[in-house]
Order: sequence, then structure tokens, then C-alpha cells
Amino acid sequence: MEKAIIAGQAASEQPPLSVALLNLAICQYRLGDFDAAYRSISQAISIQETMAPQGSKSLINTYTELANIYLLRREYPKAIASYERALALALKLGSDPQTDMLSANVAWVYVGLHDWEKAAKFNRQARAIEDRTGRHDNQLDLLLSSAAIKAGRGDASEATRLYRELLSVQGVTADNTWEAHAGLAHLNAQAGEIPQAAEHFERALEAIEKARAGLSRDQYKLTFLDRLIRFYQDYVDFEIDQGNSGKALQVADSSRARVLYESGPDAGKPSRPVLDFQATAKRSRTILISYWITPGRSVAWIITPNETRMEVLPENGAKIQNLVDRYGAEVVHGMADPAQSGSAVGLKLYQVLVQPFAQLVPPGSTVIVVPDGPLHNLNFETLLMPGLPRRYWIEDVTLSVAPSLALLGKKDGEGGGSHGVLLIGDPEPNQDHPRLRFAQREINAVR
Repeated sequence: MEKAIIAGQAASEQPPLSVALLNLAICQYRLGDFDAAYRSISQAISIQETMAPQGSKSLINTYTELANIYLLRREYPKAIASYERALALALKLGSDPQTDMLSANVAWVYVGLHDWEKAAKFNRQARAIEDRTGRHDNQLDLLLSSAAIKAGRGDASEATRLYRELLSVQGVTADNTWEAHAGLAHLNAQAGEIPQAAEHFERALEAIEKARAGLSRDQYKLTFLDRLIRFYQDYVDFEIDQGNSGKALQVADSSRARVLYESGPDAGKPSRPVLDFQATAKRSRTILISYWITPGRSVAWIITPNETRMEVLPENGAKIQNLVDRYGAEVVHGMADPAQSGSAVGLKLYQVLVQPFAQLVPPGSTVIVVPDGPLHNLNFETLLMPGLPRRYWIEDVTLSVAPSLALLGKKDGEGGGSHGVLLIGDPEPNQDHPRLRFAQREINAVR
């Protein structure tokens, strides 16, 4: 992809170059490199606006993808601004299908922000287009958002009716099925109807399993992934509130494979109980730490060979994100060694992420961390421990990172994987990434 961009730049072929940049941005944000995706897509927008100052369908798609980047980063005001820019262009060009789809998407973003008035406005706008054109491409999504709006406005009875109406539609997709069950679970939980809520959460999970093979469709590229993440957050919160910390861990860990589209027939299935995780810790002689970071509450599960403990962390997701961003800037751009300068942010992150359960992780431990959300951008090795002289956490423990506990816990022979190792190094250099002089020597040594 990058070679195609370089070739397009050399040939001054602006339209193909903008397409290549857009495709690169999509690859980058699906891999979680949102900063790089933003740079690529901004270049694509600049080219497309120059080539078509009055707008084009390609520019609409590019603004939509920019909105998706902001949406996945939970930067909702920026997501709305980009969606509405795309929507304005679609209205100007008279593109009813794009206007319908974008109106439905904006409605869902406002549902996420609990701005029910604006959510209802864009829902009505999309419905009007479908009624006028006779196309009903987003009919089920609009029924879902209507139910969510009713629930948000406190009309539980009408919301329940709409969710059940959706479930009764012949040919309803698995995607819409799990969202309807998730909505009903939320309403049951609010009403204190715990058994019914638990049943709907489980039925939503079953539907997600059926939908999993289709998560790469265009619906994923819009608001699907964001809604899926919210479902898991609601389900984990529900189990924690019921005092079921083990079940909450099981659901949280299973979500990682589903949301990240891990491969394999067992990926993401909530089939490994907490005792399996403890067996993994015992077999590998490690301490496992699994994080769950959400806007409202952040927790960590610490799994040793003998026990599993859940700790509620003292900061929520937004504050942890801010700390991680600040510390990353210090480490990458700072002129001083954080240990030498006694970085307050590095110390704070240790206090938030490790201190609550530090007594379970004595010096000399081998630790495997399963990060979540903003913690994917944090090097846990660099956390600063309290006391003098200052030292990094890596000086006390041996650290590694895993994508999930369930995948970590697979025994030899499960999943049909190879016992070999793929080593990649000494990549072709470019202006941003010079050659790694000793990579080949290191690979030869490992070989």
C-alpha cells in the first residue's frame, strides 16, 4: 500500500493517490494506529477537495471514514462533525442512499451521547428518505435506534414493544437480534428484573456468535464496532454489579477475541472458566493481570495460581487515557529519563494500575498483562515505582503482554497452530523508518 502511494506521488496521479491513501487509512485504523490513519485520511481529503471543490461521492466516503476513526477513539463531537460534513455533501449532491445511511449513523452517535432530541431528528430524516424513495436499506437499524431513543427518554414500555417488534421481523439479521436482546437486557436490569436481564444478555451473546463471520462487512465500518464494545461494557458492568466478578472476567476476556476478530473456531467463546485461568497461571508460574477500562469504571483482575481477585481502579477510562497520552509524550519526546526526573505521570500510572494489588505481585514475579483500551499504547515496563531511588517496574518483575487470557491458556495442540516461530526484521527503510542496523544479527542469533 505504501509503495502504491509513493508511485502515485511520483506520477502526480491525484485521484488514484487519494484512493490509496484512503485504503491505507482504513487498514491503519483497523490495526489501531489511529494517528497514522488520521494523517493518511487528511491527505486524501486535501487531494479530493482540490480535485472536486463542490464535493463528490468519493469525498463523502472519505469524510465518513474520518468519522469512523473519531468514533472508535470515542471522540464523539469530532465524529459528528465529520459525519455531518459528509451528510451535507450527500444532500447537496442528491445522493439519497448516502444521505439515508449517514442520517442513520448520526442518529446512532447521538444515541451514544444520550442526546435523544438530535437522535430522534436524524432518525426521522432517514425514515423520511426511505418513505420517499421506497428503499428500506436501514429500516431495521432505524427501528433499533427508535427503541433506544424511547428507552433513553424513559418510555420503557414502548422501547420494549419496539425491541420485540424487531425480533419478530421475518429474516431479522443476527446483528439486529443481538442488539435488540442487549436493549431488552438493559431495560430489565434497570427495572431490577435480574434473571430476565441475564437471559437477554446470554441470548445477545449467542446472536453475536452467529454474526461474527460477517463483522467485516460495511456495517462494521460504520458504528457497528462501537455498539459492540458498548454491549460488552454493559454486560461486564451488569455482572460486576451482581457481584459476579468471575463471570464478568469471563465475558470481558471473551470480548477481546470477538471485537478484535481473532481467528479460529474457539476464538472469543466464553468457554474458559476462571479456574482455567488459574491453571494457566500455575502451569506457567506467572501472575496474570487482565484490565478492563471503560468510561464509567475501570477494573483489573489479578490471577495467581491460588486465587483470582478483582480490584476497582481509582480512575475511569478518560483519566487513564489522559495519563497514558501524557506519559507517552514524555517518554517519546522528553529530553530527560523519567526515572531521573521522577516523572509524576509515570508514578501516577503505577499508583492507578498496579498499586491497588501490588502485594500480590512481589519482586521477582513473572507477569503477563492483558491490556485494554488506552493501555495498548502503554509500555508497562516503564511505570515508575514509588520510593527512592526511582526505578522502573521492569526492574522488579519480568513482563510480557498477551491479547487475551483464553488465547494465552490454549494448551499445546489446540487450534491447530504451528510450533514454529515467524521472525520479521530488517524491513525496507523509508524516510520515517531508517534501517535497523542490528536486526539481521539478532534474528540470526535467535535462529
